[in-house]
Amino acid sequence: MEGKLSRQSSVGKEANVVKIFTRCLQAVLRDAHRKRECFNHRDLFRKLHSHDVILSFNYDLVAERALSARAKRLEAT
Repeated sequence: MEGKLSRQSSVGKEANVVKIFTRCLQAVLRDAHRKRECFNHRDLFRKLHSHDVILSFNYDLVAERALSARAKRLEAT
């Protein structure tokens, strides 16, 4: 990977790295969207307190889905 990302890489190799990265990102997002709630985000948000702030620039709504589920659980208690 280091060799592919180095400045000595040709344009073709750089394009290939971007292509592979894009495929990996798509696979991760597909897996996250298959779930109603991402367990990693759920576990992260459990650790938050009332004074914590979340600033998100995500476009995939994975974090928002986990926050919504957390808020509903807190309202129920």
